[in-house]
Amino acid sequence: MATLTFTNVVGHKLAKKMLISDIQADRIATAYLFTGPDHVGKRTLAIEFAKLVNTHQLPPETSHRISKLIDDGLTLDVVLVTPTDKGTIHIDQIRNLKEEASYLSSLAHRFFIIDDAHTMTQEAANALLKLLEEPPERTSFILITSREDMLPDTIKSRTRKIPFRRIENHELATYLRTHYPLHEKELNLVIERAEGSLTRALDIIEGKQQEKEALATEFLISPKNNRLKLLNNLNIELPDFLYTVESLLRTALLTKYGVKRVTPIPDELRTWDTDRLLKGIKLCEQAYSHLQYNVAPDLLWYYISLTL
Repeated sequence: MATLTFTNVVGHKLAKKMLISDIQADRIATAYLFTGPDHVGKRTLAIEFAKLVNTHQLPPETSHRISKLIDDGLTLDVVLVTPTDKGTIHIDQIRNLKEEASYLSSLAHRFFIIDDAHTMTQEAANALLKLLEEPPERTSFILITSREDMLPDTIKSRTRKIPFRRIENHELATYLRTHYPLHEKELNLVIERAEGSLTRALDIIEGKQQEKEALATEFLISPKNNRLKLLNNLNIELPDFLYTVESLLRTALLTKYGVKRVTPIPDELRTWDTDRLLKGIKLCEQAYSHLQYNVAPDLLWYYISLTL
């Protein structure tokens, strides 16, 4: 029998403790709500939970084979649902889950993982609610969100809430020291800029975060009529770019109040007054809400480009 531990997940002691307790009690909930900041490991833990539930009582060889199938996305019994190119989860995606749940499962327990669950359209949310009211046997839904407030209460009331927080700096440091040959000064800079996110820390090490911040900076300081041209050439998902723009604005706001930050702030952004920075942050927050209601991303960016 495998040890009940999540060795591939950094931090989140409380979340891991709650999930292990459910496995030990053989009390896997019909639906879970993984809620907390973006990029802190919610999706990773959801997949690891599905693996542990289905392998902890199996011999090592069988356990390894099933874990690899789940990691490679080669089983229909652990399904990941993500927003479409339009930034929303549509009703057909939820209806597909109902059909897939009718098939005979090859695993002990089936999991449907819905990432960015707050981007479900109203029709998709209603379809999911019906599934939760009459759940298939040996099936669990894991809803992942950074915007719990955008989910209907009727859905949230049927879930077991698993809270996530930003990863502690010492936990990030331990992981990064083990896996990357960084000098202590470099390590400290990465941790400060990562803001409790392992994903962001790895992006910084690989140079991806700098690219995102450079694009966000260019977007913010460009004349309004040039912003849409820039967006047409972006190779980055809308939620990711929104988050990077919002983070840059928040950093500029903190810098204005004397809080030292590692992320460089362009001179053009330093000239923005507090009201304009707050307006930009609010616009980014509203954009997440509009995505839930299937607002076309092009129209959304057009509005943001002209309003900032």
